[in-house]
Amino acid sequence: SAALPPDLVVRAWRDQDAIGCVRVLARAYGRGAAGRSLAPNGTLEEWAHYLGQVLRTPACGTLLPRASLVVEERASGAPVGFLLATTIGPLTAHIAQMAVDPDWQRRGVGRALLALGATAAALAGLPRVTLLVPGGSDQAAALCARAGFAQTSELVFASRLMPVRRQVQRRRAA
Repeated sequence: SAALPPDLVVRAWRDQDAIGCVRVLARAYGRGAAGRSLAPNGTLEEWAHYLGQVLRTPACGTLLPRASLVVEERASGAPVGFLLATTIGPLTAHIAQMAVDPDWQRRGVGRALLALGATAAALAGLPRVTLLVPGGSDQAAALCARAGFAQTSELVFASRLMPVRRQVQRRRAA
């Protein structure tokens, strides 16, 4: 179930993968609604900041290098997809981020990443794996369901502009 096209190879995540994976994120999410909560304007700088947060802060758990993977083109070494796994509890891994370049979607890359990431997490002593799927992403939800994930709850994201408060100085009476 984790078969990849022959021109692709999967390997463990390395810190130097971040630059190429920022590009994968930007292409995978585009300027669509799903990416606005992560990179509001869809710029590479915003995607780099977001990915840095996932990698260096405990907001989505602690990075689990043994279960974090990159799929790359065999010839060029360019990443076409990746999965970052974290630990969020004693027996629980979390797929903090997964993205596949649109040119490689529907070719088994996401399926392979989910299967291999879950297997690596289990081998690391984390038999439970969780993930979040953006609302409105029917393709991602179907992929996760086929991989054996079941929806157990929903997360609501909302934002609003904060009012700008101006300080008004009162004039002194002369």
